[in-house]
Amino acid sequence: MLLFYTTEDIRIRLRDLDQRIELRAHPRAPSLSSTRVYCTTRRISLLIDRWIDEHGRNGVLHKLTAERAALAFNLPPYLGGAIPGQRTLPPLTAMLAESRRAGRTGKYSLGAFNGLGGGIGDTITGLCALRCARDHVIAAGGPDFTTDLIVDPDAALRIEPIVRSDPLVRRVMTTPQPISTLQKYDGVWDFDSLLFDPRFDDTPLVDYFLDRMGVPPASVDPADKNARLQLPNPPKKLAAALAALPGRTLLFHPTASANVRSIPDAHVPRIVADILRHTDDTVISVSPLNFTHPRVVNLAPHCDGVLDLCHIVARANRVVTVDTSVCHIAAAFGVPTVALFTTIAPGLRVKYYPSVAGILLDGAERTGYLGAHMEKDGLPPEPVFALWEGFDVLPALSRLDSLLVARR
Repeated sequence: MLLFYTTEDIRIRLRDLDQRIELRAHPRAPSLSSTRVYCTTRRISLLIDRWIDEHGRNGVLHKLTAERAALAFNLPPYLGGAIPGQRTLPPLTAMLAESRRAGRTGKYSLGAFNGLGGGIGDTITGLCALRCARDHVIAAGGPDFTTDLIVDPDAALRIEPIVRSDPLVRRVMTTPQPISTLQKYDGVWDFDSLLFDPRFDDTPLVDYFLDRMGVPPASVDPADKNARLQLPNPPKKLAAALAALPGRTLLFHPTASANVRSIPDAHVPRIVADILRHTDDTVISVSPLNFTHPRVVNLAPHCDGVLDLCHIVARANRVVTVDTSVCHIAAAFGVPTVALFTTIAPGLRVKYYPSVAGILLDGAERTGYLGAHMEKDGLPPEPVFALWEGFDVLPALSRLDSLLVARR
């Protein structure tokens, strides 16, 4: 979380996000104003810095240290775990119990800065951790609570549909926010800059969130760490398209948000052909596969957002996907799934998903990318792309068959 104020009113268009933000100037006064000091993520701060530099407004923005803000404002406590660069904090139950001893009653209101990571897969996993944290607190005699997710504007568009019906999430808000917003909470989690926390790369994702929330991961039953989602009814046109699908369906999803976690386009037709040759499944997709066959159905025209994607995944009989949100969505609905990993150890993402088997491609340890979430500056990605040259989908299909047997 980064804190700042401006000495002039400014209206900024963040062209990378196609979003506009307005910042009101801090009054000329010796003391800091909680309504004119803003908090935002590292990412949005960098975009604001770039805008100010491009428009010759240098000197209007002033950043604050966390120490100065703590002295100037009555901020709520940070909750749980060790925040990177800061001291280790007491467990969540202890923090909330302290507030209760101070006379606080009723349901607590908490804030999660940067939401639960901002991505769809992160958010699905974070929601699971949030439910586990609530159950942990209540079992220990602590208070019930709801949570606001404070995220970047583009992240709000992505995650709002999937958290809308979750009873633990009260609302989604966008950064920057004035400090006065944080002051209304009984406690705040700071999930900014997850990728800069070393634990993010060596801990199963749900355990990482639990630890950052102040809940010992070992205290939570592994069976409770599976993903869960609540969905409204699908749109009528999508429902009709799904109902018309013939026979058993296999959702093939070769694309992630980073190229190093995706199947290169050149290898997709070969893999689709192998799936068709070894199974009787109808292969469905939410993006064009550049492959024409009577048993290949492109549902992209019916997939207008994350809720439609969730309905399509939930309807599939089984799934083959790369390391992306689809494996978390499939886990939430118990769809037998094989997730193919190139840069992340499978156990860090799917360890607690009984319906998902993770496969790390042969040779992934030798590319220099193991542990990376996206392309690295100065390190060519071609060795990662080359992993797919020798990929055989048949073992993945055999794993799917084993998951289907286990499901029965």
